[in-house]
Amino acid sequence: MLYLSNACKQYFLRRTTHQIGVHDFSVRLYQSVSGGLGPDTVLADMVEAAYSGYAAQTALVYDFSLVTIVDDHAESTGDTKLFQHNGGGTSNTVDGWYLTDDTEGLLVAVEPLDTPKDFGSAADFLNITPRLEFSACLNSYDGSGFVPRRGAHRLLSNLLQQGTTSSYRARLFKSNTTPDLGDEWADYTECDFSGYSNITIHGTFNPPHFLGGYNAVSTGVLSFDYDGGADNTVYGLVWTDQGNSDALIGVLKFVDPIVLSPGVPRTVSTRINYLHC
Repeated sequence: MLYLSNACKQYFLRRTTHQIGVHDFSVRLYQSVSGGLGPDTVLADMVEAAYSGYAAQTALVYDFSLVTIVDDHAESTGDTKLFQHNGGGTSNTVDGWYLTDDTEGLLVAVEPLDTPKDFGSAADFLNITPRLEFSACLNSYDGSGFVPRRGAHRLLSNLLQQGTTSSYRARLFKSNTTPDLGDEWADYTECDFSGYSNITIHGTFNPPHFLGGYNAVSTGVLSFDYDGGADNTVYGLVWTDQGNSDALIGVLKFVDPIVLSPGVPRTVSTRINYLHC
């Protein structure tokens, strides 16, 4: 089972909101994890393998498979890597593999082996197929948005640079749509009140933080001006990737809809909270 500590989730949030660049990964084996594998695990906790002949191996971003949706998560796999003892005098027991971004010096993902593997002779080898996952996420507490299956697919695709360069937009919607994990942008009707325009949010996300017990990144306040003309009732906000056919990434359904009244100009202000469940 792939394990994502808080550090891994924050890496994902930073990379998919373009706070760090796109880099290839390294696949590494580990003997143990200082303090045990848990939510607070960071790269420095990983005790890397050191048996005779061991070396980390590069996993090129462009070698990962096209992202697919499996149940309620998106996933992609890289090329299989062969790790083998060379017959020298140093032995290790390997507990699992992990993925790193060496340019940033950050932990990306960890997966323990079902059964630890001893490396003591040239007959000992292990094939590792690195993979990445991102789960769709539906949260119920006030002020949260959620990421449907299609959003998880698009975000993981963007992390791996599969598709057109992403261009994120924030859009208000006037349909009283109940969010669902299977949603697409076509399930929502964009606002068209007088003075309305959707806005770019590319490059506007703040560094990761905790929100309601989740790792999250948030935009600053997003403002949509209504000039007092033709009105709408605003039910929420969606986040789409305009660069990839306006794929739906996230949804925020307001607790109380915002009713605009003709002759009463106002500004609709909100923000996006993007969560990693």
